[in-house]
Amino acid sequence: MSTEWVGAPIPDTLATRARELVAGIRAGRLTQQDAELVAGVVIEITETVMRHTFQRPVRILGLNAALSGIIDFGVGSSVKACRYGIRKVMPKLKDEQWTQLADFIEEALIRVP
Repeated sequence: MSTEWVGAPIPDTLATRARELVAGIRAGRLTQQDAELVAGVVIEITETVMRHTFQRPVRILGLNAALSGIIDFGVGSSVKACRYGIRKVMPKLKDEQWTQLADFIEEALIRVP
């Protein structure tokens, strides 16, 4: 079974880690002290979705290498900015925001046949 995250497929292993993360937050096993672990999963999901959304069409359409390079650079830059922002914000989240994050991740993970 594959898993989707906001319309972009993510590997089953990543989806499993995301679901475990949600369970850990809900059970109180993951807190602000685990911000780096949580950030890592969120960043990996973000990068996977961005690469699928922007790079896959270039490959499918067989567009030229210059355009592919521009897309790769843009995605790479965006991922770096997201990584920086997520790592800055995660340690500052309040308890109720951790629950909101778990809600968001849980709602966004959609299984498709």
